[in-house]
Amino acid sequence: MASQSLPCFYHPSTVIYLDDNPRFIDELLFNIELGVSHSKTFTHPQEALKALQKEEVINPAAKCLISKPDTDAHKPSEFSQAIQFAPLVSYIENKENENLTSVFVLDYAMPGMTGVELCQKLKSKPFKKILITGQADYDIAVDAFNKGIINRFIMKNDKDFFAKLNQMIGELQQEYFLDLSLAITESIKHTNSAYPLPSTVNARVDMELKRLNCISYCVLDGTGSLCLIDREGRQYLLLIRTPADLQHYIDALSADTKDSDLLHQLQSNEVIPYFGQDDDFWTVKTDDWPQYFYPATIIQAENTYLMTLVEKKIV
Repeated sequence: MASQSLPCFYHPSTVIYLDDNPRFIDELLFNIELGVSHSKTFTHPQEALKALQKEEVINPAAKCLISKPDTDAHKPSEFSQAIQFAPLVSYIENKENENLTSVFVLDYAMPGMTGVELCQKLKSKPFKKILITGQADYDIAVDAFNKGIINRFIMKNDKDFFAKLNQMIGELQQEYFLDLSLAITESIKHTNSAYPLPSTVNARVDMELKRLNCISYCVLDGTGSLCLIDREGRQYLLLIRTPADLQHYIDALSADTKDSDLLHQLQSNEVIPYFGQDDDFWTVKTDDWPQYFYPATIIQAENTYLMTLVEKKIV
């Protein structure tokens, strides 16, 4: 899941392999690093076509984005989109979505239909396509790639075939979720010009994903905080803030307490407050605020970012 740019959501998905040679399919499965992916195989192109045409395209953006009138008086006819993040959490929690195809790996030369012809019939599907080809079909593969019919191709006789194929699958799974995330990403950028997060922050996020052995995640607010789910189903909240995001806490605390230590912790970016998803800090007595403080890691990019992990189930 490493990337300079992180999708708004990610979860285990399915990679489909098609080759009319069952022995080659077995060799593929033996050498492919599945990671958090699932696999499904076909040996007949028509069977694969039928199954993939029937697969429903599910994108949670439809449930997350709500159109609302633009408040800009100079653009009265335009609409902006509000984001509901709760449907994203429900989406990554749904184990059935792991059956969705993210990458389709198929051979070019098959009886009754070439791999390019099959991919052409599936061009409207969002999953990514990798064509396995021989030397004689190289020009055809290049042409299909240039026309956007396939996303990658690889020569079957490549001495590093399995290493390169593994890398392609990982990269294309990332691209698959980035494409599905696009509408949500653009909507967040409408209210937060600093989004997507810089690569320095994403690198730290990726370190946390690996450290916690997480297999799924999704954005949880407009600052880029994430809901994480590990292999055991445990959920975490990875809070990401900027110093400016803490100012309303500083203002509220300054007006209600003379506790200089609490103010210092906030003003020096030592902690991130978390009062729940609704941020009901005004319902909590300032004397009790320390129990809602989490130690922050400072990340320096073009701007200063703060990060902390809340190790409890999000409800």
